[in-house]
Amino acid sequence: MVIGGTVVGPVLARELLELQSKARVQGDVRYKSLEMAQGAVIAGQLQPQLTPPPVAHEPMASNSPAEEPREPTEPTLDLDRP
Repeated sequence: MVIGGTVVGPVLARELLELQSKARVQGDVRYKSLEMAQGAVIAGQLQPQLTPPPVAHEPMASNSPAEEPREPTEPTLDLDRP
């Protein structure tokens, strides 16, 4: 989806959303991928549509204890590693 003018209301882009330099959006923007030219304006919330990773199905052993579900963690960058 390409926007080069004014949009009043929410925008939903299932794939790439391209906002050209004269784009003006007054509303929330949901997108999978966003390309925004210098000068484009959004007056609303940006809501990236993240695709969750596929669930790996592992066979459960009948005598192993069940693992507690873990909360997702933010990725970190280890600058000390070579």
